[in-house]
Amino acid sequence: MIEHRLTQTITVSRKTTSGRNTIGSPTEVYTPRTETVPGLIRQLSASEQTQGGRRASKSTHRLYTMIIDLIDTDRVLCDGITYEVVGPPNKLQNMGRFMQTDLEVIK
Repeated sequence: MIEHRLTQTITVSRKTTSGRNTIGSPTEVYTPRTETVPGLIRQLSASEQTQGGRRASKSTHRLYTMIIDLIDTDRVLCDGITYEVVGPPNKLQNMGRFMQTDLEVIK
């Protein structure tokens, strides 16, 4: 099975609203969940673009885990890098045994 390949420690953070800022808008905070889960993050693509005279890099990744509670507004932390979940996790492709989730690095 895939379990022996899930060698990285994954921490999931969920977005919550905490108070209001100085202009009255809700303040969003990402709070780490208490448990960590085994997983594997694999890079899918990387690119650099110039925008307004500045170079911007973008990289996409895929997270493999067993079925966990993960939604498209969560963030994932692994090896000191924070990723944003891009779209809903795909649980159906693998017959409910494990899930794949696309991620993007937050810079």
